[in-house]
Amino acid sequence: MKLHRILPFLLLGFLATCSSNRDKELLDKANYAFQAKNIAEATTLYEQIVNDYPDSPSAPKALYALGSIYQTDPKNAAKALDAYEKIATQFPKDSLAPRSVFVCGFLAANVLNDTAKARKYYDRYLAEFAAVDSSITRSVRLELANLGKTPEQVLQELQNTANAQSANGHRD
Repeated sequence: MKLHRILPFLLLGFLATCSSNRDKELLDKANYAFQAKNIAEATTLYEQIVNDYPDSPSAPKALYALGSIYQTDPKNAAKALDAYEKIATQFPKDSLAPRSVFVCGFLAANVLNDTAKARKYYDRYLAEFAAVDSSITRSVRLELANLGKTPEQVLQELQNTANAQSANGHRD
C-alpha cells in the first residue's frame, strides 16, 4: 500500500533526473556535430538546448557556440550579438559572461559599425569584469582607444608612435 503512495514520487524524481541529463546529452551531441563540421545539425541541437532547457548549465554554453557559429557570416552578426547578449544578461555569473560582453562590443564595433553600442558593451566590461581577465581588459581598452577609427588611422598612429620612440631612443 505504501509503495503506491511512494511510486509517483519516485517516478517524478526519475523523470527529473533524466531531463536534467538530457541537456548535457544534447550539448555533447551538438559539440560532436560541430567538431565533425556538421554545422547545420550542431546549430539545431544548440538551439534546442536554448529553447528546451533555457535555465540549465548547458544553455550558456549552447548560446556561446551559437554566437560562434553565427559570427562566421557577417549577415548573421546581429544573431551572434543576440546570443552573446543573452549570456551576459541571463547568466551574468557564468564564466562565459565576461568574454560574451567583450565579443558583443567587438561585433558592434567591427562588424555592425555601431560605435555607440560597442562603447556600451566595452564600458560594461570594464565596470563588471575588468578584474576577471587582464588580457581581455587590455583589448577592451585598446578597442575603446581606437573606436571609430579606420584600420589605416590606427596603423598610422602606431607608426607615428614607433617613429617618435625611435627618435627619442637615438637622442639618449
